[in-house]
Amino acid sequence: MRSAALFVEGIADVKFLQDFVQYHFGQTLKDGQHIVKCSGNGGLAAQASTFTQFALQGLTNCIIFDADTEAQETDFAGTKDRISKELASITQTIHTERPDLPVQFDVFLLPNNHDNGDLETLLERIINPENQPLLDCWNAYEQCILAQQERIPSRTLSVPIRKSKIYSYMEILHGTSNQEREQAKEKNRDYTMSEDWLLNHNAAQNLHTFLARYFSSTPSPSIP
Repeated sequence: MRSAALFVEGIADVKFLQDFVQYHFGQTLKDGQHIVKCSGNGGLAAQASTFTQFALQGLTNCIIFDADTEAQETDFAGTKDRISKELASITQTIHTERPDLPVQFDVFLLPNNHDNGDLETLLERIINPENQPLLDCWNAYEQCILAQQERIPSRTLSVPIRKSKIYSYMEILHGTSNQEREQAKEKNRDYTMSEDWLLNHNAAQNLHTFLARYFSSTPSPSIP
């Protein structure tokens, strides 16, 4: 049984949570029906009518966004505060038209609802440990790039974003043909493949606990 609708930032979050919920709770989340993309972390206000529709069905609107980092000019506390204020304003707007409608919200910020970070932070933590040497190579590459700043003083160097890191991890594992490399794209990944990812990893415990409030479990692998 499902008692919530999920609101996320983009397609990467949709695919990951679809696989996560299917794996742990045996339920299918349809994109646009059970899980909604908000086109970035500033798109909540545009979802007011959708929040209302789900509230009329007795569902809780669960916001699952990135906590982000200071490098992105915010952090967990700042993001939590901003979202709380947005939801308070949205609730007030909804109640102007439907004063008797109970609108319920719940918020989870990736990676674990208390640290800075994002989806990619969580993904990096739940890779199959047998594949850790691949990320070690990438980490060494990042350090190498940063070490070249003094040799190229005329340019400000930066390492690729973590999305590139996760994409490269998948691309390395899934062959060299164009068809095989399609599996590395966010919308095509299969997070239930234990050769690549461990959805029962302790790093996903907080997310599992949060979602378990709203999804009835069916026999499936569970987090210890």
